[in-house]
Amino acid sequence: VLPPLDKIEPKLRELETELQTLQASTALLQRNHNALEEQMVVLELGKEMYRKTSATLAPGSGEEPAADRELMALSEFGGGSSSVLGFIAGVVPTEVAPTLEKVLFRATRGNAVFQRAAVDKPLLDETKGGGLAPVAKTFFMVFFTGGVLGDKASRIATHLGAKLYRFPDDAYGHAEMVFEVAKRLKESTQVLGRSRDILHGSLAAAAAHYGTWEHVVAREKMVHDALNKCEFDIKRSVFVAQGWVCDDD
Repeated sequence: VLPPLDKIEPKLRELETELQTLQASTALLQRNHNALEEQMVVLELGKEMYRKTSATLAPGSGEEPAADRELMALSEFGGGSSSVLGFIAGVVPTEVAPTLEKVLFRATRGNAVFQRAAVDKPLLDETKGGGLAPVAKTFFMVFFTGGVLGDKASRIATHLGAKLYRFPDDAYGHAEMVFEVAKRLKESTQVLGRSRDILHGSLAAAAAHYGTWEHVVAREKMVHDALNKCEFDIKRSVFVAQGWVCDDD
C-alpha cells in the first residue's frame, strides 16, 4: 500500500532542499578549486615567459652597468619593483585569445606585447545557463610600460572573459606562492572529494525512493485532474460531474 502524498511531501521537500544545498556547495568548491588550478597554471607557464620577454624588452649593454644589472634582475625574477616594465597575467578561453590579442594591440596602439601559451588540460568556465563546463583555455601575459596601459589592458581582458591572476616577479615571492597554492590545491581536492561523496550518497538515497514517489505523485495528479473537470456545488458542498450516455440501445 502506497502512503498518501501528504506524508511523502515533507520528505520530498526536505530532500529537495538538501540536494540544492549540496549542489550549491559543490559548485562553489569547484569554482574555488578551478581558480587555484588556474593560478598554478599562471605561475608555471608565466615563469619562463616572463624571463624571456622581460629580457627581450629590457636589453642591457656593456657601457651601462646599471642596465646590465636591471636585465639580470628581470631575468632571474629579481628587482621587479625597480623595473618600469609592467605586466598582467591570466587565462582566457582559447577561442577568445586571438580576439583579445587584436583588441589589446589596437587599444594600446601597439605599445603592449601580448604573449600566450596553450594550457595542456581543460579548465572550468561559466556556461550561459550559469553552470560550469570544461573548456580549452590559453595562458597569456601582456607587457607594457606605465600604469595607464595596465589599467586599460586589465579592463579589456576582463570584459572579454579573461581571468587575471597575481604573478610575483621576484624569485622568492614566486617560490613561496607556488608552495602556498600547491598546499591549498591539495586541501581543496580532499574537501571537494568528500563533498562529492556526500552528494552521491544523497542522490542514491533519493533514487531508492524515486519509483514510489513518482507513482504517488502521478496518482495524485490524476485525482486533481479529474476534480478540475467537475463543478463545485457551494450549497451542497459537493463536486458535480457532467457527462453523456447513449440513450439508444
